[in-house]
Amino acid sequence: MKYELKKSFQYSHNGDTEKAQFIEVKEPTYKQIQYVSKIKQQLMNALHGLSSDAETASSEQSSGDTTLTGAQAMQILYSSKETIAPVFTCMAEILRACAVIDGSEGFTAGYVDRLSAADFEGITGDYIANFITPSLLDGL
Repeated sequence: MKYELKKSFQYSHNGDTEKAQFIEVKEPTYKQIQYVSKIKQQLMNALHGLSSDAETASSEQSSGDTTLTGAQAMQILYSSKETIAPVFTCMAEILRACAVIDGSEGFTAGYVDRLSAADFEGITGDYIANFITPSLLDGL
């Protein structure tokens, strides 16, 4: 999954200072299952707690449209009574393990801290749309 940054940040690559343009997040493996499962659980809890309006949208989704965008995933999580903080904590760990900057530079804890809040939310939503919801839609 490739996420184009809205606000770039500087990082060091081969001794030079570069401006980050995109973050590429690879599919997680079993090593990240504790983080993936927590995000999946938070999403499921959020889906179960939605109002009747969201239930109507969910019914429409099950009748044909089985996709979820990153923005929709974040709206669902923010609409939940559950706190979203564990999702962000887990996502930071997944980025450290599975992401690279501009296709080559490893993503360390320091780089997570340099992401704008909007970019971090965008990456989180897109990650959920690309890697979490497909397995949920397959009945897992």
